[in-house]
Amino acid sequence: MTLRPLLELAYADDSFRALAAAATAPDGGSAHASPALQPYLIAALADDPEALGGSPVVVVAPDDVGARDLARELSAYLAPRRAIKTTGSACAI
Repeated sequence: MTLRPLLELAYADDSFRALAAAATAPDGGSAHASPALQPYLIAALADDPEALGGSPVVVVAPDDVGARDLARELSAYLAPRRAIKTTGSACAI
């Protein structure tokens, strides 16, 4: 089962639109979100054509275990697209 349909809720939200605009700004912006929301927001940004959709995305986690867990969580939102844990504490979408 994929969680992809939940991403549509983010795309319609004004706060998410502001986050997407900040993410695509030249300085990249910064944002703080609850750890429970981070995989959802990262997946939505990575998938949204008006944000980072279609571009490769590398996300750095605090440690190897965090990167592995994040890759699994991102894959649940982005299926059939996959996130993979890369070297160290990063994952790539």
